[in-house]
Amino acid sequence: MIKPKIAIATVVIIALSLLYAQRRSLSSSPVSLSKEEMESLLKVIPQQEVERIRSQPEGRKQFIDNLKRILTLGLEAKRLGIEEKPEVVAELALMEKIALATLYRERMSKQNPQAVEFSQEQIKKYLDENPSALDNFLKANPQYKAISSGDAFKQEFARMQLMLEGARRIGLDNDLGYKTMVKVQRAAFLSSRVQQEMFKTTKVSDAEINSHYEANKSSYDETRASHILVAPAEDPESPTAKDKPKTKEEARQKAEALLARIKAGEDFAKLAKENSDDPGSAQQGGDLGYFRHDVQFVPEFKEAVFKLKVGEVSDIVETQFGYHIIKVTDKRIAPLDESLKAEIREQLVEKKVREQIEELQAKNLVAIDENFNLPGSTQETQTPQTTNQQQAEHEGHGH
Repeated sequence: MIKPKIAIATVVIIALSLLYAQRRSLSSSPVSLSKEEMESLLKVIPQQEVERIRSQPEGRKQFIDNLKRILTLGLEAKRLGIEEKPEVVAELALMEKIALATLYRERMSKQNPQAVEFSQEQIKKYLDENPSALDNFLKANPQYKAISSGDAFKQEFARMQLMLEGARRIGLDNDLGYKTMVKVQRAAFLSSRVQQEMFKTTKVSDAEINSHYEANKSSYDETRASHILVAPAEDPESPTAKDKPKTKEEARQKAEALLARIKAGEDFAKLAKENSDDPGSAQQGGDLGYFRHDVQFVPEFKEAVFKLKVGEVSDIVETQFGYHIIKVTDKRIAPLDESLKAEIREQLVEKKVREQIEELQAKNLVAIDENFNLPGSTQETQTPQTTNQQQAEHEGHGH
């Protein structure tokens, strides 16, 4: 039976060719994460993130896409020289130390908890032997000076330094998981800085704002409405509640009586001033001003108000706040005033920044080996013996 052997050999050659091509692709990218780096990273990130990747259908893809985005923006930050700014250099150096100390504490808490429980004698000894360490830290990180005067800060600083010493003593600073985590954390920090820079430097002209407004006028539909709220007293025994309905049933009866008076022709605004329990609008005759469809009203109120035409009054609308009577007083397209211009400008800046990021990502500057295994997966826990046994069984079936 020669054909199965030829087929197996062909599959092996194709697989090796693909693996070689993938490694060439990884090595030719400005930033890459290998299979080993990804698996090491997944062992040091929070367990809930690993479970999210494992349990959600798109979890793995989202994780990879997010990493690519962060690393791509990190590269852009380097290109723009953001990484070289003194305050950024200091922040990155501190971030790496905090990450190393945190990883050491988490690891040793499981293996040897006493290794991260430092006595007052150990803390005092460190501070006595390193009298200038805290001053040097504050010079590099002046943002902490305001909270550094107390003894608690000194103690926390000493604990972190002792954990760093312990981490370096066991070689944790050379751990692949730590190194990969730092690579990603640095990129995440830089990506936030470069996005801040993009938002600052991205310009939108008045002509662009006007064009967007004219093309999307229907998005700026506004409704103006007034309402009367009748709510039962929160504390019926309170002296301030003597004129208020004591129960929900009494509140509804009062609302129905007010609605009858409105239908009979009485002035809505006057009745709202005299009867509404909404402190925000009662003195304005119940006026809520203009609002658009994305307004944050409770669902029952929102559904009722947008069904009404100008001049129409609703039936009784019950919400968690009580009983409402609603009147729509106007509908219009929002004018392009300074407030709306600022809103549109913000939207267009966000759109332009998003497009800039998409253009950067399209350059494929980041390569990630996506064939990594999650911690605890079958592939990761297989022993060489098991793998060899499975291979032998497979070849046996081939014959």
